[in-house]
Amino acid sequence: QSILRLCMAWLHFAACGGLVEGGAGLRGMPAMELVCSTVVAVAASDLPFALVLLPAFCDMGGLADLGLVLCCADEAALPGGVKKLRLLVARCRALCHSGAMSTDALGGKIDSFRDAMFDRICELAARRGRQMRVPQFKELVSELGGVLSGAFPAAQVFESGCLLSLKLSGLLCAFCPGLPEADALEAIDWMALVLRNLLDQTVAVGALSSPVTIRGWVEDSGLWSTLVWRAGCRTQHHAHHLFVVLLTRRA
Repeated sequence: QSILRLCMAWLHFAACGGLVEGGAGLRGMPAMELVCSTVVAVAASDLPFALVLLPAFCDMGGLADLGLVLCCADEAALPGGVKKLRLLVARCRALCHSGAMSTDALGGKIDSFRDAMFDRICELAARRGRQMRVPQFKELVSELGGVLSGAFPAAQVFESGCLLSLKLSGLLCAFCPGLPEADALEAIDWMALVLRNLLDQTVAVGALSSPVTIRGWVEDSGLWSTLVWRAGCRTQHHAHHLFVVLLTRRA
């Protein structure tokens, strides 16, 4: 319990601006990775004491602070941190099933960092000189879907995942110095797949529920401007896959 309280104190410190990208010591990414690993080992283990420590950790703001801390993580630390967050949320979900925790309360804690997390991932995708590739961003979206599924309906998780995927793929199709253009081509394929999944839904749910709303999103997203002014020649040619999906489904 003392170890967990120490971790919670650092999480609160980091969530209030103490964690700095490129920082050292208690302000650096190694400290974040150590604290996240310790929290998972103590509060999300299969040992009996975890059933007592995890609810207390969440009630005192630990889960929300952890999510906010990850919103400051760099591209090297974020994927591993989100995987640990997903494990914690899965444990919390099990507590909800047993009645030891409220699903609404868990959803509120996730809501406290969800938008900031999405913004951070998009920020990393838009960086010049980024090191993360499209497959890593896709895996990150999948992990975040696992986090959201701990407290929200499947339809809402699906819509959130699709919207984030569309935003990311729209950013990743731009030319990025130091990365092969094949990465941008994969981003186009990712967007085409997401659009196809949305347009092929038998039951329309959510904000992207019809060809009209999807067409509106594409027009407002700046995708065409990105392809014209910031994408490579092969990427521009590869974009015909998007037109095929949109035209064949009357979007």
